[in-house]
Amino acid sequence: TLQLLGETFGALPKRDDKKPAYAKERVIKFPAGTHDKDYTFTSEIPRGYAFAYWPTTDMSDIQRTRRLSLLGQILDDRLRIKIRQELGETYSPASYHVPSDTFKDYGYMTAMATLKPEQVAKVKPMFVQIAQAMIDGGITEDEFNRAREPLLQQLAQMRRDNQYWLKNVLRNCQEHPERIDWARSMV
Repeated sequence: TLQLLGETFGALPKRDDKKPAYAKERVIKFPAGTHDKDYTFTSEIPRGYAFAYWPTTDMSDIQRTRRLSLLGQILDDRLRIKIRQELGETYSPASYHVPSDTFKDYGYMTAMATLKPEQVAKVKPMFVQIAQAMIDGGITEDEFNRAREPLLQQLAQMRRDNQYWLKNVLRNCQEHPERIDWARSMV
């Protein structure tokens, strides 16, 4: 085994002492302006999907990232209430925040729903209307608590789970030691 390792891994060139920054490779921009695009596909089961995306930012400011995640949960709750009440047949409206830990200043908030194809045109503008209502009118304490409490329960479960510690905290913690502090301040 040692001989084979020496002939394979031992034959690799020496790595640089310092990891490259890859600054140019880490630049990605959210498309500017408003875009609306429809894609048609053939399926045995008639199904449509509606999506909306809003630019946010990366996860370097963990407090901001946590606030955006909570906001995504509140938007999720509003989508569920409004879209299911009006259409009654929506399978799964959802919203969440996706901050990048790779690309600087890049992230997005998304809203989505699985629908009957004929419902897509009605639902797409509802995403924007619901989000705008949050901007214009704010959120209620009840909405805040309905979004926060399940997150706190998820956090308690995550902290007991090896997957969280291995995949979220220990992964890259040598390069990003702040991940350990983020775990300490999570709740």
